[in-house]
Amino acid sequence: MLTAYADAVPEGDATLLSADDFVILGSGWSEGENGIFQTGHTFNLSCTGNGIKSVVYSLEGDFARVGREFHASDTSTGISTACVFFEPDAVIRDDSDDQGRTHRGSVTSFEAEPDSGFIGSAGNSVDAVDAQVTAMAVLIVNLFAPADLSAALKEVLEKGNVLSNDYNDIDNYRTYLETGNRVTLTAETLYAEAVSQTTLVVTVTFDDGTTQEQRYRIAPIDDLAAVYGTYLADCTDAEVQLRASGHEDDAESEEYTQCGAVLANAPRLYAITREE
Repeated sequence: MLTAYADAVPEGDATLLSADDFVILGSGWSEGENGIFQTGHTFNLSCTGNGIKSVVYSLEGDFARVGREFHASDTSTGISTACVFFEPDAVIRDDSDDQGRTHRGSVTSFEAEPDSGFIGSAGNSVDAVDAQVTAMAVLIVNLFAPADLSAALKEVLEKGNVLSNDYNDIDNYRTYLETGNRVTLTAETLYAEAVSQTTLVVTVTFDDGTTQEQRYRIAPIDDLAAVYGTYLADCTDAEVQLRASGHEDDAESEEYTQCGAVLANAPRLYAITREE
């Protein structure tokens, strides 16, 4: 079973992914009009079971692609241009490579094998397992930035330049953070839309040659924008207070500890369901 699914927390009608199993990462932007914007989450794809020989993780859906065919006349931006793919945290075997070479890179499918050093507890209980597959990957979405996102990204750069001239200007610092929050929230909304239309397929091959397929769907909570927006605003307040206190470099200070506690309290924004 997928560890992230087993660890998910029931809340109402949804089963929410732990913030530790689906971790929001930073983002990147190739500057310019409609530049490519990329954001991602580190996804714990580890699983456990009995007699596992190998596991293949695949993405399915209209957006499951590493790149999209681009024509000079194509001015599309936003969700229609999205690509959803993995960047596994390991050397991977690419089945499309007929020479069997391994490499790191962006893929929509990759294979992992059980940990060689795992000592299971098979035979001790009905829930015991004798194989563990540790697999981590960044689940990435990139797309051509729509106009509102491009404008916010440019404003972040401008505010950053202003701030660099007076690092201690608290008002400018708050404005810079709040502008960044607009980018983060817009990006997360686009990410959620693309990922929710993509299916994770986990295909397990057992030692006896049989296979089993499990299909999972990741979807945002209904009020993602409100919940995440509140969290970002709380983070901004905490970071501004920390800078105003002058204790940004003092890990032992009360202000530093309080700010860290706010930032660490990231909300669960995504639900996971297993399709039958």
